[in-house]
Amino acid sequence: MVFLITKITSVLTSIAMALYCQNSAFRHFMFSFPSVVNGARSVRPEAGFAVGTVVRFSCNQGYQLEGPSQISCHGRDTGTPKWSDRSPKCVCKSLSSLKYDPCPNPGVPDNGYQTLYKHSYQAGETLRFFCYEGYELIGEVIISCVPGHPSQWNSPPPFCKGKVRTYRIVLIIEHKIYYLDLKTSFRTGRYIIKKLCPLSLHFK
Repeated sequence: MVFLITKITSVLTSIAMALYCQNSAFRHFMFSFPSVVNGARSVRPEAGFAVGTVVRFSCNQGYQLEGPSQISCHGRDTGTPKWSDRSPKCVCKSLSSLKYDPCPNPGVPDNGYQTLYKHSYQAGETLRFFCYEGYELIGEVIISCVPGHPSQWNSPPPFCKGKVRTYRIVLIIEHKIYYLDLKTSFRTGRYIIKKLCPLSLHFK
């Protein structure tokens, strides 16, 4: 048994990154390494990891933690002790938005268009809308993808409404002058009589 422990120890010596959990009765070796790149942990490996040890993680400046902030070494009735979870990762903050679900394209409005059309947009990206000539935009011109699970747009997409123009037609009926106010819509192309009013002028 002494030979077995010595042999295992020599193997661990050749693997610099190997850590272990241990209990009071017997030292159990584990080859899972509770470490984090671009960050630090609260317990040094030289101190050993007894059952009940809690290892806390932090990240260097410019990085943020993705995963558990701490893990613990706990014992089992059979087999070696094990870590409660996998080690976290420290990811660059500038890339942190990639972990959020993207916002799907809300659709191009009828009689309008978008800038930089894509099928989906990452958290933090914006989308701008325009309408073709003869139409006006109703709603927000620019909407933003708000990070979340799932990510969502901060406002419903706008729509394009046909502009209404008024025309005045002058009529002379039985020596009297009348005028018609007509409304026309680019969307429907229909004319609507707004009013028919006589003027006070008379012709002989």
